[in-house]
Amino acid sequence: MRSVRPVLRAAWVVILLLGVVTIPACDERDAGDRPLPNSRQIGRPGDDPGAFVKPRAIASDGSTLWVVDRSGRVQRLDPFTGFCLQILRLPEQTLGFPTGLTIAPSPTGDGRPALWVPDTHYHRVLVYLIPDAPPRPDPERAPTVEAIDPKPIAQFGRYGSGPGEFTYPTSVAVHTREDGKTLDRVYVTEYGGNDRVQIFDAGLKPIGTFGRFGEGRSPGETEFQRPQMVIVQAQPPRLIISDSINHRLGVFQLDGTLERWIDGTAGGGEPLRHPRGLRLLDDGTLLIVEFGRNQVRRVNLSDGTTLNRWGRGGRGPGELAEPWAIEVIGDEAFVVDAMNHRVLEFAWR
Repeated sequence: MRSVRPVLRAAWVVILLLGVVTIPACDERDAGDRPLPNSRQIGRPGDDPGAFVKPRAIASDGSTLWVVDRSGRVQRLDPFTGFCLQILRLPEQTLGFPTGLTIAPSPTGDGRPALWVPDTHYHRVLVYLIPDAPPRPDPERAPTVEAIDPKPIAQFGRYGSGPGEFTYPTSVAVHTREDGKTLDRVYVTEYGGNDRVQIFDAGLKPIGTFGRFGEGRSPGETEFQRPQMVIVQAQPPRLIISDSINHRLGVFQLDGTLERWIDGTAGGGEPLRHPRGLRLLDDGTLLIVEFGRNQVRRVNLSDGTTLNRWGRGGRGPGELAEPWAIEVIGDEAFVVDAMNHRVLEFAWR
């Protein structure tokens, strides 16, 4: 993969240096002991195309990356050059910004890919059709950035605690039927008092929930504190959920029946600390972003043992400051490094 490292503008260098003094990047005692190996930086601080203001979520359509930050933009990026190709500006931004993104089939049922956006602080989910990607840009010349129509093709949810209502939705996972195109179920995690997972049918109508707010100390009860992300494992069909403030992952059947918790201690490993972003790998293992440790961990899902740990807290090359999410294209992982205003790429395999 071609390595292109953007040069920071002088003004943003000053801001970033000030941030080292005024913003605590991490708890160094709990960070890993090595930077991400051979990492490459995508992005820089700023609000122009290809730059970020505290990015928090990432998704991939298989060839391009989609990143949302606290400027109210979703940028479509070329992973080889880091150039911004297209920008979607969210319809409302005053109250806050999304904390999740998912690429999955459209609810129209025709198999077209769509971007599902849990619009966290507006208590709803927005769905956008994904336009065709522009041609891969010349690595020596930034392309003209195209605007994506900000009108969603679907929207569901409103503020509340009843069926189909949200406090702060954080992520969306879509389970399809055998054709891989038609929706079967849609799962949405939320926090802020509800702290649960809601299940919707193919028509985006609420059909059930599981979980409640709690510290995970009630036997026989599924309790969450900020369930940050839900993903679907295809075979065997399972849901995997990061229960961030309770420092664990939950593995569930598709109806919400709990199978087991993973806390990181299997085989003598260190406990998880604020797990947030999740990505399944092609070998059946799982990548976990630990917000509270400034690292990425790879675990064996069958027994919960830790296979690898990468990253440490800091502002330098390969170091992380409040990472939120992760995406994978082939052998490359892309970590959202929020307080450093960038995405870091490294080889996970």
